[in-house]
Amino acid sequence: IKFYVHAYGRGDGKLQVFSMYPRHSKYLYPVSGISITRVNAWQPFSTAFRPLHSTYRIVIRGVRGRSYENDIAIDDIFITSISSACYSPNSEVYRGGMNSTTSGYNCQPWSDQTPHNHTYFPSKYPYSGLSGNQCRNPGGLREKPWCYTTSGNKNWDYCDVPLCYPPKIETPEYPLGGRDPVILVSLDNQPNNIGRLAIYHDGQWGTICSYGLSSQDIGALCKHAGYGSTGTMSIYTSYPGEGKVWLSGHSIICFGHSETFSNCTITNWGRNSCDHKQDAWVNCDGQCPTCVNQTVPEVPLVPSVSTATTIQTLQTTVPTSQTTVQAIQTTVPAAQTAVQTVQTSPPATATPNPHSSYILSIRDGLNSTTGWVQVNDRIHLGVICSSTWDLHSADVVCRQMGYVGAFTYRPSIPRPPAGLQTIINSINCFGYESIIDECGLTTTSLSNCLSSSVATISCYREKIRLHSDSHSTSEYCTFLKGFCLWRNIGSTSWIWHAGNGKHFNPFLSDTRTPFIYAVRAQLASAEVAAALISPKIKNRLHYRQYVTFEYLLEELIQLRFGKVEFHQPSFQMKTS
Repeated sequence: IKFYVHAYGRGDGKLQVFSMYPRHSKYLYPVSGISITRVNAWQPFSTAFRPLHSTYRIVIRGVRGRSYENDIAIDDIFITSISSACYSPNSEVYRGGMNSTTSGYNCQPWSDQTPHNHTYFPSKYPYSGLSGNQCRNPGGLREKPWCYTTSGNKNWDYCDVPLCYPPKIETPEYPLGGRDPVILVSLDNQPNNIGRLAIYHDGQWGTICSYGLSSQDIGALCKHAGYGSTGTMSIYTSYPGEGKVWLSGHSIICFGHSETFSNCTITNWGRNSCDHKQDAWVNCDGQCPTCVNQTVPEVPLVPSVSTATTIQTLQTTVPTSQTTVQAIQTTVPAAQTAVQTVQTSPPATATPNPHSSYILSIRDGLNSTTGWVQVNDRIHLGVICSSTWDLHSADVVCRQMGYVGAFTYRPSIPRPPAGLQTIINSINCFGYESIIDECGLTTTSLSNCLSSSVATISCYREKIRLHSDSHSTSEYCTFLKGFCLWRNIGSTSWIWHAGNGKHFNPFLSDTRTPFIYAVRAQLASAEVAAALISPKIKNRLHYRQYVTFEYLLEELIQLRFGKVEFHQPSFQMKTS
């Protein structure tokens, strides 16, 4: 991300850059803060980040400060993907170090005019990375990276850079991460657990009127927004909201047992007599760990006076009192992550888990579920090269990639390519973890892994035959073949057990029947809650619905290595 900033005047102010993922989350994720130097000149700013999902928005938020004489202006916004190992057709994304062509010619430096004259000056293509003599595609004018050669017999030639694989396009069930999401719109100088209630419904944001809101309603709204379970209400008439007033307290019925706003009864969306002078502001009792942190790390700007006279201004200022800004929408070009040159087929799955530091995928196997495990630590690509690799660790790796578990940790596949870099050189999982970050990991400085030591895997993909197998439907599920289209929600997952002795068994008593279980990790400092949600079930006869299941609670869980853990589990069931 690159743009120019002009900040001048008296008093303080700030500029912040965020990313957001409207298909997946209602929150803003800090990318960078900008330390404003008040000089009467344009100053360049640039930063880089790795998106969590394949489509995103960039939010640039400026706070003008306390003085009306302050100005913040931005201009020439430029956003592109960059990769050190692959290219995207007709783009400038490649920034690798290759400096020879497919035919073996050395590349001529872009700043030189011998032996070949050209017009691709670095000053003319400032965003193409024309430094040194590396292969580039200035302006994205040709199909792939290329360069002028140092040979008088060959003017230019393409370089042997591999093609990037396009990112996986994800389509969640609900936009913004859930049904009817709620956020707090805060003043700039206030904590983010204090703010005006805003709710997203029917494709647009609106406010909630304070009339008739009970303490149970406020508690449910705070919890739905991620800020604890109780709160108090106030009204700031100086800062009214915008858009529709979706609800008043008279349209919301939340009983004392309502865990979130989704469990409340809602009537009459958009039908009330309120205006924005009655918008509800709340002070919730908790902090949201995943919401915008007002203390964003600052990146200082390097002053550059020489560009001040050549750039037209586009002034953008935001009053001190408001955090709402217009978002700049864009999509990720095809090259989102670096790909090693040894790879010969696209990953089977590489969906980032927001709770994990690693992106996992399956490479070069017999099918999409079987191969060797590729690890992306969001900087480098490599493998697990561990002598402790076993079925328990394979189960966790498969679950992190969205499968229900592992068939085996030593499948019969072609030998992985030589020269793969080691990212993780030791992994020890109990088998119940949701992501490998919860296992015992040892990382190492990058080194090559022997082909025979690369972790391989075969994962179990759930297959549902709703008509041929009456015990594997959503309405009659014995968990014989997986979850029967039920799915986990939340950070703690129900785990499928195939009913054999090879996988981790959380109970002291042995069992030979399939089931699902939830367990609290040994190092967890608080209770955990695992939630399972069914697909939509049709009420065919319009009568009362009968729900039954079997459950087993044990206070003592025997773990590997002789360790034990106590807990007091309980069950709750909700319908919506």
